[in-house]
Amino acid sequence: MSARAVAHALFRHQRKMLATLLLCLAGGGATIALSPVQWRAEATLLVEASRPDGAGALAAMLESRDLHAQVLNRFGDRLYPAVPLAQRADAFRHDLHIRPAEGLVRLSLDGPDAALAADALGGLLDRLAEKNRAVFTPQDAGGELARQAVQAREKLAAFRKRTGITEGSADKAALVRRRGELDGETSAAEAEASALADRLTVLKARLATTPATIELTNESERTKVAEDARAKLFELQTREAELLGKYQDTSVTVQNLRAEKRKVEELLGKLETTTQNRVTSGTNPVYQDVEKDAFRTEAALSAAKARLKSSQRQLADLDSRLAALAGSERVLVELEQATVAADSQLTRRTGSGAAIEGIGIVSSATAGSRPVGPAPWVVMAVSGGMGVVLALLLAALAQKFSTRIVTPADVERRLGLPVLTTIPRES
Repeated sequence: MSARAVAHALFRHQRKMLATLLLCLAGGGATIALSPVQWRAEATLLVEASRPDGAGALAAMLESRDLHAQVLNRFGDRLYPAVPLAQRADAFRHDLHIRPAEGLVRLSLDGPDAALAADALGGLLDRLAEKNRAVFTPQDAGGELARQAVQAREKLAAFRKRTGITEGSADKAALVRRRGELDGETSAAEAEASALADRLTVLKARLATTPATIELTNESERTKVAEDARAKLFELQTREAELLGKYQDTSVTVQNLRAEKRKVEELLGKLETTTQNRVTSGTNPVYQDVEKDAFRTEAALSAAKARLKSSQRQLADLDSRLAALAGSERVLVELEQATVAADSQLTRRTGSGAAIEGIGIVSSATAGSRPVGPAPWVVMAVSGGMGVVLALLLAALAQKFSTRIVTPADVERRLGLPVLTTIPRES
């Protein structure tokens, strides 16, 4: 669409656009006029809690229906004049905002008037202080229950500090797991010591039957001569047997052979005597190896026995600790049950949430200088912007669905005829 066509469409539908813009501005004005002005009062509380969840416990006390009912009895008619009595509690909880943080609780209350919102929030803090003081007042039953709860927690903390037991079941499980590990180590040490003792017995028996020294023969240069003499003697003995089959013992041939044999025997006897004189004794290497193995086995056996004794001592210590823990665990369970019972009684006595010591006011209930919600000029600006957008959208839709033929573009679009020229209309 050309700029001329756009200008024509805006001029043609200017009344519709102006009506749409005025309607949106009127809606914004009506919203400002009809919406009630809300003011917000804020306060901050400091909690010096005796337990880690002090801020959460204080927030629970601030959400108590009893406190809300006391505040509504005093300020309900002025805070919610048009709200039925049965719905005022829900409206008050909707307008009350509680934001607990670490050690702090920030709360705010919305109301139709700044001073009224601040007074109502201050009244809530006053009722909170009265309720907390009532719990810790020595003269009433609530104070006695509070003291009992504090004493139960102190006894439990003292017992845990004295015995070192934080959680009985967890400590017992850790000790039982460690005892199982030690039991396995003790069994392994016993098996190792038994095997080493058996091996040492076998080695000592071998040492008893193995000689420490053995004879060592030194071969001399006469060894070859002795071997030749033995061979010669064997040969002479063989020839003697052959000759005896042919000749008499008294024959010269036999006598000469025997004389030669005696010479060889004498030589061989001298050589054997010389060899026997040269035989010496030495250390038995087998005995040395067995002895070294026995020494190593004995050292390993001593180390295994030391580990076995250490494991047995640790087992005895763990057994005594488990026995002591069994008695201490019963006491711990009784103290925990007493603490839970005291806290439960105190909770039932004080309503929602238990009492908290050390509540301080960091900032008292004060109302802001401006009401809650967007400023009137913001509402009117948003309404005007929406009016402009809707006016342009309305003009575009009206132009698109219009059946009038005014411009050459309308002629070409609706009739499908080309426009060659235009003749201005004479007035």
